[in-house]
Amino acid sequence: MSAHHPLLAACLLLGFALAACDSGPGNLVTDQGKGVQAPPNTQLPRFINTVGIEFVLVPAGSFVMGLDSASGGFPDEGPVHTCHISKPFYVSRYEITQAQWEVVMGSNPSYYRKGSLPDAPSALNYKITKDFGGGSSPVENVSWDDVQVFIRELNRREGANRYRLPTEAQWEYAARAGGASPVEAVPHASRWPSMIVWFNDGTRSMPMPVGMQEPNAWGLYDVEGNVREWCQDAYSPDYYAVSPGVDPGGPEAGNRKVNRGGCWFDPMNLRLVERSFNLRSHRSPFIGFRLVRAAD
Repeated sequence: MSAHHPLLAACLLLGFALAACDSGPGNLVTDQGKGVQAPPNTQLPRFINTVGIEFVLVPAGSFVMGLDSASGGFPDEGPVHTCHISKPFYVSRYEITQAQWEVVMGSNPSYYRKGSLPDAPSALNYKITKDFGGGSSPVENVSWDDVQVFIRELNRREGANRYRLPTEAQWEYAARAGGASPVEAVPHASRWPSMIVWFNDGTRSMPMPVGMQEPNAWGLYDVEGNVREWCQDAYSPDYYAVSPGVDPGGPEAGNRKVNRGGCWFDPMNLRLVERSFNLRSHRSPFIGFRLVRAAD
């Protein structure tokens, strides 16, 4: 469930309000609601593993994490605090795709596979296009626990224990491209950043193939929209108040796991600072993931 919008039906109503979106190419929307041009792409070193997952080397550095309630943030998005990432790390440039999952696991659990769909969930009682998706679409309908199995198998295949989910701090640092201000949705459909973020614009009610929108300044795609992304951390609404300033890893234990980035179906939560959570066993057609890989 979303920490802030638990009623899926409310998201459904919002999806139909977006058909008139007309934001210009490359437009971002900042947390102040001002349209700005997308920053130039910084060419960071890249690496492609044996499965074909492309990674970008993210440098160590510091950034300001979260958003205070006085600036429009939810209570669990604050307090704003400086966070230091002490070591560089690789992060997958795209969300993990259905094809990549199949190579590692030999099956495809995604709801939005190319071809016929099973019956739509009761909350999705609208027409869904039948011909879409395929191997380049993000894998979804995978639980946090499912992803751990994928990671173990990927590490086994490559003979090294290097892969895992990003921590929440690593995710936000990479999504912000370091110190950038968060890219936020504002409550007016024509100003949502449709060239940067994939959300339901009334023409295609499903995830889209990865990398179809513009990247952020570090060359990462779909950090907002498309599908939500699991993080390694357990969820605590008060964690930011007690988290260490260097390499925070989330609470030590907990069955509720964080996912970040919003999804195509829930445009009001297309906010880099927005924190959502689900039980670790929960599978959803709106949640996928990207990976990090140790740099040394």
